[in-house]
Amino acid sequence: MLKNKIEWDEINSHRGQIAQRLQQPGIPQTPADPLDLKALNKGARRRLELYEGMFYILQTQGEYLARYFARMKDLQLSEPEIKKFEGLVMTLFSYAQKRREEYFLLRLLARAVGEEMQAIKQLPEFAKGTYIWSRVLTCYIRGTKERKFLRDIFAPVIRQMMGDHRLDLECDPAVVRSIMLR
Repeated sequence: MLKNKIEWDEINSHRGQIAQRLQQPGIPQTPADPLDLKALNKGARRRLELYEGMFYILQTQGEYLARYFARMKDLQLSEPEIKKFEGLVMTLFSYAQKRREEYFLLRLLARAVGEEMQAIKQLPEFAKGTYIWSRVLTCYIRGTKERKFLRDIFAPVIRQMMGDHRLDLECDPAVVRSIMLR
């Protein structure tokens, strides 16, 4: 049983009591909404504008985050730190819920792949790597809208492949390697 559970009615009744106390004479009035932008002083408003500018640049100019993705593999971050960073990137792009954020996230991922490709000398080296952009991409495609899109694209191709009885779907690496060496 939850000991600290509070009912919605209790919250509303406490809100009313607090509002009545604030209207008594001698008690300084505070704005009803602490997140009201009109209540911010000049310094706080300027900081807010600077943060808005920073987030706008991080969203629209993917080269900064893409370069950071490429350098992250050298940092030796722990799994919880990487997961936190993935969440931060997805939050920055609002989990690609709107077309604008989705567009900028996909541009960032394409730019990050390009950054990784510049540092690679041979293609097998790319296949063996673990990349932050691939983890962010995995987070992105786990959404319902994206899964439906991928299913609509790949389902007909997979059905066609499954219907082709001449197709050999061998998955044993030793057998596949021997077939490829012939």
